[in-house]
Amino acid sequence: MRLDNDYDSFHTLIIATSNQFNITNKYVEKDYWQTLLLKQIFSKEKGYIFKGGTCLSKCYKLINRFSEDLDISYSVPYSSLGVNAKNSKFRGISSSIKEVGLNITNTEKLRRDRYFNQFHCGYKSILNDNNTAINEIIVELAAQTPSFPVTCKRIQSFIGEYLESINRYDLVEKYELQSFDVVVQDISRTFVDKTSAICDYYLRDKCDGHSRHLYDLYKILPLVSLNDGLKQLFEEVNEYRKQIKICITAKQGIKLYTVLEKLIEENSYKDDYADKTYLLLYEKVSYNECIIALKEILEFLKEYDI
Repeated sequence: MRLDNDYDSFHTLIIATSNQFNITNKYVEKDYWQTLLLKQIFSKEKGYIFKGGTCLSKCYKLINRFSEDLDISYSVPYSSLGVNAKNSKFRGISSSIKEVGLNITNTEKLRRDRYFNQFHCGYKSILNDNNTAINEIIVELAAQTPSFPVTCKRIQSFIGEYLESINRYDLVEKYELQSFDVVVQDISRTFVDKTSAICDYYLRDKCDGHSRHLYDLYKILPLVSLNDGLKQLFEEVNEYRKQIKICITAKQGIKLYTVLEKLIEENSYKDDYADKTYLLLYEKVSYNECIIALKEILEFLKEYDI
């Protein structure tokens, strides 16, 4: 049986997991629904790719910040999909949301023939006495560029991890909380995407709200090889980014290192990092520490003329 169908046990395990891992009750509960939804999505059909901040946290165990969105992409270019395939991908997400018991609260804003959709998924929290508080998970289905390269990772809810840590495998099985496989975007591609993104946000004067990418790059940097292979990946991704209006660096042929150098010199993300990102971190990584990482990335971009 599903854990959320056993109210008392669900509530008890949320509290116990929160205390064990020093994570807020609210986030433990949300993580349960996120993981349940991912399990349903990846049981539907092949071709979905999990990426983004929640992927870095849950699958790579890399970042220690709150990340509430589920970012899903495709393994092939959106333009190569026929109408039936596009409809199937859209339905795979929407039906999964409904099948796990979540409610799509923004149906009127969704379009199955669009390469980007943001599903707002509401659920009733059991952490309030009246059991009427509505919380939300956001699922972004984005297919502007195909996700490559990819790899396979195991994922499990915090509650499942907690139960295994105390050897209660019987409850893991009873409540269907076992880990499972998901196809995820390789960390090197995420590095390329986030490096490009902070440069494009700077050129669009939209640094506010996006300083989390600096922290993510700080965490990712030790895991990527700054070599010819990474340069080639930048070039391959750039060919797809050229087709997207908001990807200014690619569309206008602007070298990333020239933009990165400016945003470092101007401290363009400093205020947003202090006001927003720093407050979301479970570990305290300063803005200056992130800048040291960005300077190392800058030297790589300069050396390879990217």
